[in-house]
Amino acid sequence: NKLGGREVELIVADEGDGPPTAVPAATKLVKKDKVDALTGFVGGGSVNAVLPLVNQAKIPFLGSNGRPPVKDLEYVWTTSFLSDEPGKAIAPYVKEKVDGPVYAIGPDYQGGYDELRGFTEEFKRQGGKLANPDGKTAWTPFPKTTNFMPYFAEIAKTDAKAVYCFYAGKAAIDFAKQYAQSDIADLPLYTAFVTEGSVLQAQGDAAKDIYSVLNYAPDLDNAANRKFAADWTAKHDTQPTTYAMASYDAAAVLDQAIADAAKGGD
Repeated sequence: NKLGGREVELIVADEGDGPPTAVPAATKLVKKDKVDALTGFVGGGSVNAVLPLVNQAKIPFLGSNGRPPVKDLEYVWTTSFLSDEPGKAIAPYVKEKVDGPVYAIGPDYQGGYDELRGFTEEFKRQGGKLANPDGKTAWTPFPKTTNFMPYFAEIAKTDAKAVYCFYAGKAAIDFAKQYAQSDIADLPLYTAFVTEGSVLQAQGDAAKDIYSVLNYAPDLDNAANRKFAADWTAKHDTQPTTYAMASYDAAAVLDQAIADAAKGGD
């Protein structure tokens, strides 16, 4: 329970599904609990909504999941990735592998907008074409969409040669399972996040042949990760996820920063 050689107190709050719950949770931490630093957040919308509070309080925020672009980075440090980067990374690979247009689909919230924007902009820059009739990403209402079959029926009406999407959590399980049973199951599926973490086991055989991109894999072959992954698996009986890795790194950054600040007399 020490960071930078100093005793620390960990206070946990629940972000919930986005800004309506994230803002009051963060407000309590900052104004009532008087925290010296804030870390976490899964949703990009939560990050955007809480940043004014962070800037007003002038405390460090260590983001440990994908975040949207932020203009003012004075109090922001991120140990993971920008939300548009996974899609941007896989777009050239998709353009190389797919001979024809690709259908883009995702959830209508900040993370979805960022993830799909990264893919579609880079895919078009690479000379790719979207199979969506209007040339724009198809959005599914979040979090209420649990039946994706009507959307798959619409994709079947196009000349799509593959599909690209971003989904996480329960939506990723629903999407993958239903995709495998749909009329477009033979179309290659490229994704960000869809097979990440505990959802993979829940997807079972439906996850086979899904091409997914992310900033981390537990078999990353370097000394630091080999130790981290082995220690994590021994304790939790499951492999670490990108969430676990980024949060572990956030603690390591705080540890170093607090030690450095103490040396400087701040």
